[in-house]
Amino acid sequence: MMSFNIWGGGANERLGTEATASAIEASGADVVGVQETRREGDDEDRSLTGASCAPALAQALRFHYYDQPVGDYPLCSSAIFSRYPIVEISPRSLGVKLDVGGVHVWVFNVHLYEGHMGMADLQSGKLAGEAGVTEALRTTDEKHGPQLQVLFDDMSIAIDDDTDAVFLTGDFNEPSWLDWTDAAFNAGRNAAAVRWPTTLHLAKWGFVDTYRSFWPDPLEQPGYTWPMPFAAPPADEVHLERIDYIFACGEQLVVSRSTVLSAVPGHRWPSDHMAVLSDVSFRITAR
Repeated sequence: MMSFNIWGGGANERLGTEATASAIEASGADVVGVQETRREGDDEDRSLTGASCAPALAQALRFHYYDQPVGDYPLCSSAIFSRYPIVEISPRSLGVKLDVGGVHVWVFNVHLYEGHMGMADLQSGKLAGEAGVTEALRTTDEKHGPQLQVLFDDMSIAIDDDTDAVFLTGDFNEPSWLDWTDAAFNAGRNAAAVRWPTTLHLAKWGFVDTYRSFWPDPLEQPGYTWPMPFAAPPADEVHLERIDYIFACGEQLVVSRSTVLSAVPGHRWPSDHMAVLSDVSFRITAR
């Protein structure tokens, strides 16, 4: 399973889709949730523009795919690719049901609001102390809370007793509560200990953060996914963060590998994000 903000499929680096397709192919991923299938515009809001690169990627990979409708967050401009047939689309287009040789798996894919968020203000010192954490959580939940509710509503309608496992990929534009810990704060890694709401809500829903499950210590393996060095803002504004995720929910879930990818043979890396790759197994429901 792979999650990858592809930054217009390389278009923002003035590349074709070859590097993106090669990165996915080299990973060996069977299922990929991608975000930003359209180029980031040059306007102040960096609005996504142009045609989706999803059809070209699917053709290059020879994967089944679902080009999610263009819309406001949490849809934005995203797509899901799979080696396995897509047999159903969720009511709000955030997920697809896959038939993996008779095993039924739902895969949801989101891109949460990317505007002014509390994590940057905490790291820069614009927000500080308990009051700063409270304000960061307020602004984050104000934007991401309604988007997460749309996701939960979609999942609640789509998932049925015929489902063996559920996966969620996405660019959350929000850190994890498992990363901004007391230990990370005491080590000077983060500006505060923060129970970031989106990943915390998912944990309460029974979802496992696959990367942090495999690498439980954020000090030893921070797993940063943004930004790539060539795409970083000015030095006084940048702080590496883990904001791209693969979540999983299923019986007897086992994560046997999880890694962050930032290189592809024969090409320049095509995105301002690194990709996440996890190998996950689960018990199949008896029918």
